[in-house]
Amino acid sequence: MAFVLITEANLISAQLVNCNPDTNSMPWYSGGLKTITQSMQQEIDVIPKFILSPNSSATRLDSMVDNSILPYMPPIIYQGYQGICAQASLVAYMFTFEINRKRNVSASEPGNKYHPNFTYNFLNYGSSDSGSTFHDGLRILKEFGCPDSIT
Repeated sequence: MAFVLITEANLISAQLVNCNPDTNSMPWYSGGLKTITQSMQQEIDVIPKFILSPNSSATRLDSMVDNSILPYMPPIIYQGYQGICAQASLVAYMFTFEINRKRNVSASEPGNKYHPNFTYNFLNYGSSDSGSTFHDGLRILKEFGCPDSIT
């Protein structure tokens, strides 16, 4: 069973900004966060708080971990368009990593990658620059799962 640690944050709408220092290369978009609505906040508020067991609390964690060296982590993807960033991070990276780790399979195998378009197409209102939230994507993954992405 996968879980997500959610931190408290106030998300505000912001203008998209190209953060790529190489102006001759593809843009790296940042910003454009979707505002959390009252109904979304109510759903978030009822998620049980994660409480560590005494054994987990006493476990020393590394200060840094490089998941890219693990077989479960997929390679960097081309996001394609600006509005898909929340689903790209959720599905293409987090979900792919977690499900592969749980199944002990490698992300280098074609059937062990998951594409963010699956959840994003439910959420984008027919526009490739319409943002979405991880919250909505998690609901879709929980309800429907996600087909693999043969690439």
